[in-house]
Amino acid sequence: LFPMTDRFHNEGGYEFRQAKPEEMKEFLTVEGYVFGETDEITDEKVEKNPMKYDMTNAVFHKGKLVATTAGFPFKMRWNGHGVLADGVTAVGTLPDHRRRGLVRRTITDRLHMAKENEQAASILYASMAAIYQRFGYGLGNMVNSYRIDPRFAEFQFEVEDPGTTKLLNLSEALEAIKKVYRNYVEDRTLMLHRTDPHWDRLKETKTPTFVALHSDEKDQPDGYLTYRLGEFDRPKDDPIPDMAINVWDFYCLNLVAYRALWKFMRSHDLAGRITMRTATDDIAPYLLLEPRNLRLRAEDGLWLRVVDLPKLLSQRGYQTEGKLVLEVVEDPECPWNIGSWELEASPDGSTVKKSSKSSDFAISINGLASLVTGQARLSTLIKTGRAELRSSLNLTEADALFSTMHAPFCGDGF
Repeated sequence: LFPMTDRFHNEGGYEFRQAKPEEMKEFLTVEGYVFGETDEITDEKVEKNPMKYDMTNAVFHKGKLVATTAGFPFKMRWNGHGVLADGVTAVGTLPDHRRRGLVRRTITDRLHMAKENEQAASILYASMAAIYQRFGYGLGNMVNSYRIDPRFAEFQFEVEDPGTTKLLNLSEALEAIKKVYRNYVEDRTLMLHRTDPHWDRLKETKTPTFVALHSDEKDQPDGYLTYRLGEFDRPKDDPIPDMAINVWDFYCLNLVAYRALWKFMRSHDLAGRITMRTATDDIAPYLLLEPRNLRLRAEDGLWLRVVDLPKLLSQRGYQTEGKLVLEVVEDPECPWNIGSWELEASPDGSTVKKSSKSSDFAISINGLASLVTGQARLSTLIKTGRAELRSSLNLTEADALFSTMHAPFCGDGF
């Protein structure tokens, strides 16, 4: 956890500082009001909340807490490599103190803290993307959202499954699914290194979390899904069952396990809906007999801010060799990113250094976020005005250099 003791300051009648332990109930109450959550914040809820006082940035006016921001210290996978990131959350301002630059100040403080603490990126889920694009955040990834009637989730063809699928409770399956998760995320991009608090979130819910675990013919776990059961609204005269299977995790190490777990979900005869969010390269559309019945909807996932350009570009993984010079012309919140940078990358490692050479392309700090995650190709960013080509750079090779082994996806909320 990274304290912000050197960032206590007053400005315009407002006090910007970290919340104190005894102020966390007020902090969570303000956050809850901003997001329309009206449940009373009790001492027990404060104690169980994974957000602790030393993760916070708070704004006070005449002794009253009026704006909140916080961040979780994450480590995430980035094309097979580990990168530290600040997971920004709880950003909110009471309505009688809005439009006064409080969010800009607290977000800027967090970006500077992240730089000091060697966190190369800042990530968040945006309630309104327009807010964060003003501060240099770019689209980190898109996600697929499915809402399917299990009766129409048949595959085009069958394959032999020598393994088994078991329905387990969370406690008896936890160690096995942790192992599958670690293997699954190894070469992914934006998936988090899960610590105990991540796994505890599966336990601390009003409804129980169930686990379906698939094991191969040698009884080695190779896929799992975690889910909760609920109901969904439907017309009263509709004969479709109203049980919903709401999937949390769905991670498999091979195709056999993937298909087996879909079959498991289809075995719930009283379920009329399955909901889940997946990476955009999920294979279900290519396997189902009627893929349109997925009711696939594209949504934005993480929004990402490049905090430390040379650190992030040198720490992420690359699949091909390449050398180029990129330029960031403007970055008000993180001015240390401004300038030309020479990147020399290969699967064995990469280096990034300040350069006086002419740049191959200039890119906005927002566009750079989408480029480094593999969400958008450089050629696409040039077409959309997020980047500008300044040399005879081979765009096909540049696109390949920044590509990732899998589509970027984060399966955790925060």
